[in-house]
Amino acid sequence: MNKNDEQEVRRKLRILAHVDETKNVSKTCRYWGISRDTFYRWKKEYKTQGEVGLINSKPCPENPSIRVAFVIEEKILYLSLEYLMLRYWCPFTILKRKSFKYSARDDLSLAAQNFICSLLKTIT
Repeated sequence: MNKNDEQEVRRKLRILAHVDETKNVSKTCRYWGISRDTFYRWKKEYKTQGEVGLINSKPCPENPSIRVAFVIEEKILYLSLEYLMLRYWCPFTILKRKSFKYSARDDLSLAAQNFICSLLKTIT
């Protein structure tokens, strides 16, 4: 258990202990900013598994079949480094500089997607 896990477990134990002091779940949940469902889920996990049940776990295991291909990942990293100023420049000037045709009514995000797709194609 790393330091962050220990802190989170201590926080959850304080919340569970706070209910024992106040005898009011709703007020405790409001005070700590959590939902009652979350509180009861923590309480159930603590009863069944102890402190180990209070450790935050990933909601689902990593699925390699839905991961972006390594080649595309490399291209995206290259583009983000090559065009670092992309997010600071005016998108219209960038699109104009790259000779994209668009009108003022066009969706700018669609034009930006086309721009990035064309950049990906030029790298391959």
